[in-house]
Amino acid sequence: MSGQGPIRIPRGTVDLTGEALARVEAVENASREVFRRFGYREIRGPLFEETRLFARAVGETTDVVEKEMFTIPRAGGSYSLRPEATASVVRHYIENALHREAPFRKFFYAGPMFRHERPQAGRYRQFLQVGVEALGSLDPLLDVEVILVLDELFRSLSLRGHEVRLNTIGSAESRPAVRETLIRALEPRRKELCPDCLRRMERNVFRVLDCKRETCRAVAEDLPRIVDLVDGESREHFARVREALARTGIPFREDPFLVR
Repeated sequence: MSGQGPIRIPRGTVDLTGEALARVEAVENASREVFRRFGYREIRGPLFEETRLFARAVGETTDVVEKEMFTIPRAGGSYSLRPEATASVVRHYIENALHREAPFRKFFYAGPMFRHERPQAGRYRQFLQVGVEALGSLDPLLDVEVILVLDELFRSLSLRGHEVRLNTIGSAESRPAVRETLIRALEPRRKELCPDCLRRMERNVFRVLDCKRETCRAVAEDLPRIVDLVDGESREHFARVREALARTGIPFREDPFLVR
């Protein structure tokens, strides 16, 4: 229309063509080949879901839900473009009562995700994401398998220089006690925390551990290690993951600040 200027591609998105499209297709094709080899079956869910699905899955007070979703209001609720795919896979599993027929299921997905964050170098508002989900079992060896799958995918794409880091935040049952311990340890040092971490203390205290600000990092260095706070069952699970991963020959290191 007159006076409004030319219509341009939305900020934070790209047109895929030529070499850029070829690279994306290479990632998609390699992902499907590797995932299927490990017994994962493809699932293609909708690009949008009810907003409350993501709020329940990733937490109502996380940055993803509060600031980073494209949300469309409607009577009685809202829809949001998917910021990630795990919630949709779990919704499919529960909605179709797959646990009654065969509880253990392995899915993979490849497709566009959407984040309404401020575009930065290497970050986009629409981006390709691939991933796997194993549902219906808590076997530590499944954690190791997922790492093996990703390592195999990277190798098939000739990617080098990646590093595997491990940590645990414990089971859902043990997390409340860990949360309280971390909050108590942080209380005397509130003045050293950035405004974001002060909010995280109330909403998701684990995120204080991966803040990149030097002052917050110094505080985090003095906090108790999560692996020492979780219950015995969680520590045993983590130990079995470490032992099994060591047997695969894939190098890794423990990172006490890894919480996402």
